[in-house]
Amino acid sequence: MKNSVIAFFVLMLAISFNVQSQSGYKLQVAGQPGDTLSRAAIVADPVVTVDKLGIPVTSFSLVYKNINGDLIEIMSGNNLLTPGMLSALTDIRITIIFIDQAKFMLNGEEHEVSQKFYLKN
Repeated sequence: MKNSVIAFFVLMLAISFNVQSQSGYKLQVAGQPGDTLSRAAIVADPVVTVDKLGIPVTSFSLVYKNINGDLIEIMSGNNLLTPGMLSALTDIRITIIFIDQAKFMLNGEEHEVSQKFYLKN
């Protein structure tokens, strides 16, 4: 348990540094601006894009901590949340998620961004 808590905070720190070191790109899930997401909106529109540009990501992973304190990572090979991701997001005990290593193309170059999100009911 202690190791998974430490790993979770290390992941949060790494993602924070990664986001800060990038050129300001932010992600948008289900068309929702900001870092607080509605679970119902995600289920209705499970799409991940680059905020304001509307560019779909080409792949990403969803990372969260389950009720046992384990870090769970689920990969998606496109811009859609997978059924497994959507199932996890229906658990109201999960309040923070990370979209990690979200890749997208802009002007012929691949970029990557990671972002932390808070979930609301």
